[in-house]
Amino acid sequence: MTPLLPRLASLAVLTALAGAAHGALIDFEDVVPVDDYGYCRTYGGSLESGGFVFSGDELTSWEPSAPLYIGGNDTGSTAIFSQDAGAFLTMERVDGGTFTLARMDLAHVFPGPGGPDEVVTFVGVKANGAEVTRRYALRDDDGLQSIAFWGFSNLVSVRWNQTPALHQFDNVRVDEAPITPGPAAAVPFALLFLRRRKRA
Repeated sequence: MTPLLPRLASLAVLTALAGAAHGALIDFEDVVPVDDYGYCRTYGGSLESGGFVFSGDELTSWEPSAPLYIGGNDTGSTAIFSQDAGAFLTMERVDGGTFTLARMDLAHVFPGPGGPDEVVTFVGVKANGAEVTRRYALRDDDGLQSIAFWGFSNLVSVRWNQTPALHQFDNVRVDEAPITPGPAAAVPFALLFLRRRKRA
């Protein structure tokens, strides 16, 4: 019979590995534009990256020269935006499967205050037809703002609105594993179990 301590140690290692698991990061660096204007790239009405399709009106990203030529807020990476204020953006898996949305970064398309109505409303549609909503008000900050999502699991799609002053999105993390106890929690639990067993 396998000794109890090695078995519990193995359990602690497996628990730690589960806690360290992370999902896929979509950063759009692999996307090929339809047109390149020197200060921005355009992708038409949809683009694919990381096994997902993102749709919207005139999807675009800035290039490093954007601040000089047109005053755009270049984030230093390929952040995507729709040029149509009030339009909706959507994301779905290419194969039509379900997914979990864990995080997404947002930033203003143009630098400076965006106004009080710069609120993005995300609506996730689950496989059973139920919907979950997350609202986020963009801060007056030109950098990327990271947003966490709760309950956005078992989704078939996510849609959100383009804000009046326009926002861009990047670093979409999907299918992130649930948080589980790491080794600091698992090993003391194993030792406590052993102490109780000895006293019995």
